[in-house]
Amino acid sequence: MSEKIKFDLVSPDNILLSSEVELVTIPGGEGDYGVMYGHQPMITTIRPGIIETEIEKGTISRFYVDGGFAEITNFDCSVLAEDAIAISDFKKVDIENRIKESEKKFDDLTNDLDISLNHIRLEVLRKILIEK
Repeated sequence: MSEKIKFDLVSPDNILLSSEVELVTIPGGEGDYGVMYGHQPMITTIRPGIIETEIEKGTISRFYVDGGFAEITNFDCSVLAEDAIAISDFKKVDIENRIKESEKKFDDLTNDLDISLNHIRLEVLRKILIEK
């Protein structure tokens, strides 16, 4: 049996998950990170995307996150998300509303980073919608 890493996913509204996991995959600002026990310590930004946790072999939980930060040590990983929701709790109408809001945001965005992040957000939300 492999050692597990302590994982916490926190949004401004609540704690979505606080558990020991085999693996967590994070959509980092510079690419996706697979985090396991013994990972090199780091702090990174989170882009809009999906966090996947494998609590034990074959048991995967997925969460949509809309930005934030992750702090990783050898033994734990904490994600402070600007907004997060379990994919299983995401209703189709809520996804559609978020897509509409994101499409409207383009009119107000002026810098390249915000425009790029909004494109990523839309792509992720559309993929989730297709899965529903």
